[in-house]
Order: sequence, then structure tokens, then C-alpha cells
Amino acid sequence: MPEQWMYDVMGDEARPRPGFEDQLARELHHEWRNRRTLWRPVAWGAAAAALLIGVVAVVAKDDTKQIAPADTTVPVSALPSTTAATETTMEATTATTATPTTTAPSTTVEPPTTGVGLYLFALATGDYATAAQLLDEGGLSLEDRADIRPLFRPEFGLVPGLTNRDAVASALEKWCAVALCVQPTEVTNLDDDRWTRAVFPTPTGSRTSLFTDYVWEGQTGVTGLPPMLPSTADSAAIIDCPTDGVRTVIWADLDGDGWLEQLVAQIGAPVGDESGVATYTISTCGTSLQVDPFEITGDGLAIYSVNTGVGGPDTLLIGFLEGAPNGDVYALDGQALAQLQGANGAATWAFSFPIMSDPAETFGCLVSGGESVLVNRLYRLIGGLELSSSTSMELTTVEVLTGASTSTTFELPAQQAEAGEALIGNCNGLPVMTA
Repeated sequence: MPEQWMYDVMGDEARPRPGFEDQLARELHHEWRNRRTLWRPVAWGAAAAALLIGVVAVVAKDDTKQIAPADTTVPVSALPSTTAATETTMEATTATTATPTTTAPSTTVEPPTTGVGLYLFALATGDYATAAQLLDEGGLSLEDRADIRPLFRPEFGLVPGLTNRDAVASALEKWCAVALCVQPTEVTNLDDDRWTRAVFPTPTGSRTSLFTDYVWEGQTGVTGLPPMLPSTADSAAIIDCPTDGVRTVIWADLDGDGWLEQLVAQIGAPVGDESGVATYTISTCGTSLQVDPFEITGDGLAIYSVNTGVGGPDTLLIGFLEGAPNGDVYALDGQALAQLQGANGAATWAFSFPIMSDPAETFGCLVSGGESVLVNRLYRLIGGLELSSSTSMELTTVEVLTGASTSTTFELPAQQAEAGEALIGNCNGLPVMTA
């Protein structure tokens, strides 16, 4: 996680060479390949909250993945032979054919006992409490997770700050009313030691989706939701999602129709051996919406989905994590993802820590004129590098589309809560940056 301010204070000896983080991740992945261990960094936005609480958490993936699909298919070779038996006697030469009794072997389904298999079995059988428990394990708050961000949409009922197991179970039940919460025909651990692929049957074929499982403080947890399939949809027209070389998956409603697309980012070959720079291809899938693949080259892909209100199309933040998370703002334009244009030109976003007396930046939403709008926030801490050690915080807020700006000063520590909200970067009570 980049700590730019630390480098300026301690000097270049504390600064990793460019691309070091991604190279280290690749090497650790190779060394631990057979142990199935994955480190998932907490959202960089939560690192900004460390200015408030000084906590950075990671979630470790399960190193003993044991997912077994429930296979109720009876192979033909398992059935007893029904070939006629012939009996010959001395008194007669007429063959007598016996009629054997054939009994098919038992097809009792034994439910999976852990991980993704158990999670999907629980959803398929309506055991939402068990599914919620598996989905809610781990050290990362549900508000910070990209995989279940759709459950916070009004139609599914999950509310920021009110995410107990019962609330999660209720949201999953509503999700399953419009999703493929059925027993998958296949559950496979992929060779990347990260993702588990599940294949769900549909009336015209199948749908594929990716999940992960992990162990947190001895408890097994999972990430991911089954794909949506509204009753009015033509399943034959749905674009299936790729599963090879996947770096990240997020949900977004690009056209505002309420049927959420999945955006799957695949990583290509690194550009150079040690630079950490690679080309990423972002594919839109999971619905019938046709969107051109989007390619971007850089070090450490960052992609987030933002919805400014209770409906309408989502906005995408796409960029990179190297140095400090930053990039451009995108929206669907016809059949392509295009940069959002504001009053000051192409819209951009960034999250940075304060460096000495220089301003830092965050991105989020602000209620203006009764509506939630996208804003860039520039802030400067006076008297320190953290809220707890500063005497005040100067904040300038600029609306992305109109360019309108406002300035205010928070007195610290009296207004630390208000200053902290602006610092982290929220939109409708949810952090913009997700993990």
C-alpha cells in the first residue's frame, strides 16, 4: 500500500522501486501456489481511515480449499447388466429367458461441508442464514467489499452500518429472487489458486461466475454472488463471463435498467520483467448489454463502481494504484466506456495522503440541490499529518460536472467526525474504494 508521505519524511531509502509491489505479489503467488494462500489488501480508502484509527487489515485466503460439487449423475457403467440369461435343459432345447430385477444405486446428495460449495448449496436450498454466515466472515466490513456491493441497493435492503447476519440473510433472499441461486453443475478450483468457478444451469445452456473462499481467524468465509437472471430475460442472449487470468470482478449497472452487469478485469503479459506494468482488459458480461472490451496499461489496476443515487446508470472509476490511487471517470456511451466530461474537461479522481503542507485529494459524493453529485475534494491539514495531531483541516469541494466549488474549514478535534467523512471518500454512506 503506497505511503507517499512516508517517503518524503524518511527519504528515498524507504521508497520501493517502481513495480515492486506487483512483482512481490507475483513471486509470493508462485512460491505459495500449492498452499492456496491469497492476501487481499484492505481497500486503499480504508487506509485513509488509518489517519483516524491507524488500522490496516488483510484477509487471508483458505490454504486448504476443499470444494466438491454435488454430482447426482449416475454413470451408465454403474447400472447392473440386463443381458438375458439363457437356461438349457436335457428335456427341452427351447431357451428360457430370465427377467432380472434392476435396482439403480442411491442418488442421495451429500451437501458440501465448507467453502464455496456449501455457500452455493445453502443458497440453492433457501438456507440463507448459513449463506449469510459464510459471506459475513472476515476482517473487512461488508461496506468495503466490492463483491456484495449490489446488496446495498434499495431493492435488496442492506443498509450501511446495519449489516448483522439477519440483515445479510434477508438481502440474500431478495437477491435470489432475481438470481441463479440453484445448485451448480460444476464447482472448480482454477489453476490460478485464487478463484473458484461455478457453472449454473439455465433453460438454454449455462452461466459462469467466480467466487473465492478463505479462512479468517479459523472460520471459513466466501466472496461473491450468483449471477442475476431476471424472469423476463432471454438467457440465450446473455454474455457469459471470462474466467482466465482474472484480476478483479465488480458489479455495475451501466445502462441504469436495474439488471447489473459484471465487469471482469483480466491481466495480460507484464510489460517488462520487473516494471510491474501490465495491460488489463475489462470485459462487460452477465447481461445482454453489448459493451466493447476496454484496455488500459499501467501498474496495479484500480476499478470501482459508484452510484450517486437510488437509480440510474453507475459511474466507473478506472485507474491505477501505483504512487497513489488515481485515474479517470468513465460512463457508458453507446457501446463503449468513455471518459466523463465535466466543466473543467475530462473528469478525474484521486486518493492521496497529505505530504507535509501540500494538499491531498479524495473523491466521493455530495448532496447538492436535493441530488447526490460526484465531487473531488482537496484538503490540507494544518499543524500535523493526521487528524489527531492537526489543529484544523481546510477543505475545497469541486463538483465534477459543473465545476462549482465550495470551501470550508473544520476545527480539530471538535469537528473530527465531519473531517473524517470528507477524508475517506464516501458516496451515500458507502466508501468509494472497495476491495
